[in-house]
Amino acid sequence: MGSLTQAKGHGGAQFIRAPTAEEATGRMALRVEEVDHTFSKRHNTTRALSGVSFTVSAGTVVGLLGPNGAGKTTVIELVSGLRELQSGSIMLFDEGLPAGDPGTRHRIGFLPQRSVLYEDVSVDDNLRFAADVHRCPRERVDEVLDLVGLVDRRRSLVSALSGGMQRRVAIARALVHEPELLVLDEPTLGVDSDNRHRIWQYVRAVRRSGVSVLLSSNYLDEVEALCDHVVVLDSGRVVGHMRPDELFRRAGWWLEAECRDEDFPELERQCRQQGALDLVGEQPTVRMRFADAEQARRSMGDLVRSGVVSSIRERRPDLVEIFAAIRDGG
Repeated sequence: MGSLTQAKGHGGAQFIRAPTAEEATGRMALRVEEVDHTFSKRHNTTRALSGVSFTVSAGTVVGLLGPNGAGKTTVIELVSGLRELQSGSIMLFDEGLPAGDPGTRHRIGFLPQRSVLYEDVSVDDNLRFAADVHRCPRERVDEVLDLVGLVDRRRSLVSALSGGMQRRVAIARALVHEPELLVLDEPTLGVDSDNRHRIWQYVRAVRRSGVSVLLSSNYLDEVEALCDHVVVLDSGRVVGHMRPDELFRRAGWWLEAECRDEDFPELERQCRQQGALDLVGEQPTVRMRFADAEQARRSMGDLVRSGVVSSIRERRPDLVEIFAAIRDGG
């Protein structure tokens, strides 16, 4: 595995090209097959996962995308060995080690949603403790502090740091033992914009060093910026497995317009004539869905020239619209 390097600049969302078949090594970091999981409480049983299957090839970033309650955290905890597997199989690395096997302990870095840091001690002590647990040289503490840009806060108590900085310390802790697979559960949940983009930089840096990454997220821009492939979960089932750009293609291309009440019938007529797939919203704001960007932009020009809209703009689909399109077989 290559050494970690600090990513330069904050940068915005960017597409990361998935390896071609010729570039792929064929090595596996993770294989999840037909996993079912239920939670029982008194007389109630809830099915959290049903037949979940996907793989993470070595050196790639795979995102779990889904609404709250979709099963993302349950998958993450099963992969990390925090929950006992009930049905199916989860195999790690080329050796095919089962999740929870002692042989995987030092090869996985895990970032849970909730903090695992000791808040009443320093950043440095938190990381040194993690280094000692994994029996790795303490020089690694300096390296990961440099990676997350917190060398100057190493003596600070964790409790004195902002939530975003604490998240960066937690990522450093997950990386201190140089894992082969990094598992991140909602890595930027509740984090401000600046720290969010910093965390994206760290994920890109470890990916470039050869580390495989599995992350869960509710944020479209996050999976678009970081992931080679996305596994879409809904109600505990895999409903899609695709590249990030395919997510948006499935949902079509949207326009959002303002129009007067008296112009709405003509707007609707023109949109249908121009091939709009959907026309939704409440006046004066109306959203129109088209199959692709070319069709949407052609329609936008026609609507402006006809004078039936007072304003109009392109609009990317949101998470709800993407899920709806995938469920409907879009």
